[in-house]
Amino acid sequence: MRKLVSMSIASVAVAGGVLAGAGVAFAGTPVITHDGGFQVGAAGLAPGTYESTGPTTLGAPCTWTRLSLTNGQPTVVEYMQTNDPSAVTLKATDSTFVTYNCGVWTPEEIAVPATPVEPAPVETVTEEEDASGSLDLGSMDLGSVDFGSVGS
Repeated sequence: MRKLVSMSIASVAVAGGVLAGAGVAFAGTPVITHDGGFQVGAAGLAPGTYESTGPTTLGAPCTWTRLSLTNGQPTVVEYMQTNDPSAVTLKATDSTFVTYNCGVWTPEEIAVPATPVEPAPVETVTEEEDASGSLDLGSMDLGSVDFGSVGS
């Protein structure tokens, strides 16, 4: 039993490490909190749309670049400079995302369609079913109940 528990804990730890390394991002959770170049794909950021909080230094623009590899060489796919909050869509074909002065990047909120709620089935009890029960008053301990005042 102890060996089984140890193996289960190890499996969970490995799975957690694989998911963390795969760049699994959750909506609203910051994934980039500083300037730099970040790998996209299995060992980095998950493809998807990310939003920034905007420039962190007054007067300096937020600058970001999406890169892909063409014949082993980095190629600019998209480049942006803005003084406002920004959004970028990283694709599975991207190799690197470079950001400077853009603040915190978080995955775009995912719109989850409203799921119609079906009402729970209502059980109906007919008079015939309702009358089938019985109550044995002879086995009840009535203690100090005064039945003399009932109905007076």
